[in-house]
Amino acid sequence: MTREEFVTLYSAKNMYAYAMYEERCHIGDAPRIGEALKRYGMDAVGNVIHECLEHFQMFTSAREKYSQHQHNALIWIICTQYPHMRITELHLFFVKAMAGKFGKFYDRLEPMDITAALDRWQEECIRQRAKYIEKKISEDDWKERDTYHSVWVAKQKVIKFE
Repeated sequence: MTREEFVTLYSAKNMYAYAMYEERCHIGDAPRIGEALKRYGMDAVGNVIHECLEHFQMFTSAREKYSQHQHNALIWIICTQYPHMRITELHLFFVKAMAGKFGKFYDRLEPMDITAALDRWQEECIRQRAKYIEKKISEDDWKERDTYHSVWVAKQKVIKFE
C-alpha cells in the first residue's frame, strides 16, 4: 500500500464505517500507529490523525479550540505515546468520544483532556483485544473439537458396518 492509499483508506471520512465493526477495529488487519509510522512516515500518519482531530474539533461545541501548536503537539503525542493502538482503534476512540463516552468537552477543547481520554481508551482497547482473542481461541477450539468429534463419529459408523 502506498502512502497516498494509506491516507485515503484511513481518512477521517471513513471513521464511522470502521466504528460499525468494533471487533475488527481491535483485532483486524489495520496497522498499529507505530507500524504505520515506520511504513508510511510521520507525514502520512500525521495527516490521518490531523483529519481525525479536525473532525472531532468541528463536532464539539467548545467555544475555544486549541492552537495550531497544541494541535501539532497532540499529533506527535498520539504517535509517540500510543504506538500500539491500531489506526482503526483511534477512529473508534473519536467516534465514541463524539458519542459522549468520555464525557463532555465544555467551553474549551484541551489537548490534555484528549490524552487523558486516550489513556482510558487504551486500557479499554487492551481489555477488548484480550476478550476478542479469547473468544476467537475458544471458537477455534470448539471447531477443532467438533472436527475431531465428527471424525470419531464417522469412524464409529464405519466400524459398525464392517
